[in-house]
Amino acid sequence: MVQSCFGSSCSQVSWSNQAPNPSTGASCLAMRSLLLFVAVAQATHVEIDDAGLTVFLQMEMKQISNDKKASANTHPWPHFRGAIPGQTGVSDIVAPSNLSASLAWSWHHPEGQYHTILAGGPVIDSNKNVYVTGADGIRKFSPEGEELWKYKPPGVSNNAPMLMDDKVYGSDKSGYAFAIDMETGSTAWEQKLASENGGDSGYPAGFDGVFVVGAEKGHDPVSDGGNKKIWGLNASSGEKLWDFEVATP
Repeated sequence: MVQSCFGSSCSQVSWSNQAPNPSTGASCLAMRSLLLFVAVAQATHVEIDDAGLTVFLQMEMKQISNDKKASANTHPWPHFRGAIPGQTGVSDIVAPSNLSASLAWSWHHPEGQYHTILAGGPVIDSNKNVYVTGADGIRKFSPEGEELWKYKPPGVSNNAPMLMDDKVYGSDKSGYAFAIDMETGSTAWEQKLASENGGDSGYPAGFDGVFVVGAEKGHDPVSDGGNKKIWGLNASSGEKLWDFEVATP
């Protein structure tokens, strides 16, 4: 039992080393931070009034809320090369030596084996859902292999999707960048960046609220293809934030 006094208020608080109940976890974390705050103030002979205490608690609860949101938005494999930043393409999960004998599920295109072409590798969200791009659209599969939705971009896409927060992002060869609601598969936004995009332009990525994507197909006489510009888009709205023109596509 700890008794702390500040301003005109005194309180008694029970301390427990047990893990907090999820429904009261944020309150427990805030109270523990408060006790530490008071202890440091008393040790350094700093007086705390009621207004200061209120401000501290508000800031602490806001930080806890932000931390919980950040944790919920962390996807284990958001890009075809893994976590961002980093993108090393390396996972700490060891695959079984015999994949055919170890498959949990498999998917086959309903119209035949060669009906579409898959682009790059899949990406995986924090709930272990899998997202795959084919020439005919982007599909979301549950951890059990159920197809949850399919999104058809404005044009043909040969780029793997990428995940950031609650959206799926991508681009297509008709010059569009787009974002999809991760839960429903509906269009969040579509942004026309160029008349066409290069088909061999790598994969888009995003970080800290910015979606970075190549656009505007290059027509270099030595090597036709690639993109002449890199765009930074607001991940929430698709608004153009900046662009950079490369010397050679």
